Amino acid sequence: MRIPSLKDYWLESNLYERFQTVVSLLLVLLIAVVVTMSVLQVITTLIGVVASGSDFLAYGAVKALLGQILLVLIALEFGHSLVLALKDRKIVFQIQGIILIGILAVIRKLVLVELDEVDTLSLFGMAAILVGFAALYWVVNQRIPTAD
Repeated sequence: MRIPSLKDYWLESNLYERFQTVVSLLLVLLIAVVVTMSVLQVITTLIGVVASGSDFLAYGAVKALLGQILLVLIALEFGHSLVLALKDRKIVFQIQGIILIGILAVIRKLVLVELDEVDTLSLFGMAAILVGFAALYWVVNQRIPTAD
């Protein structure tokens, strides 16, 4: 059984499927640029904190670094979802990847939130969203076998 090549896929695809493929490839390239720039930002922030001689474990420094690292993870997961869609020749995103992106986004928000500037109801709302995402992820993993 021969695996169809990208050329075969391209010839068999309709105009919209070709459009989706081109847009997905462009997005993967753009995400690669964003990830690269974000990693460089994390490195420069880390070097700046260490070079300044200030307390590396200070709340503000750790919070800034974790926020930047989580942003890199979100972009990587989004890029991974796109690459899987291109690899499978299906421009349908893996639901697990989308849920993970949502979970990471909420966690990033919780890490970056200033506790003295946010009300209790907002924190409960974010916690409810996180629990909802976690439950959805569990349900999806019970129904859909993993693609990895």
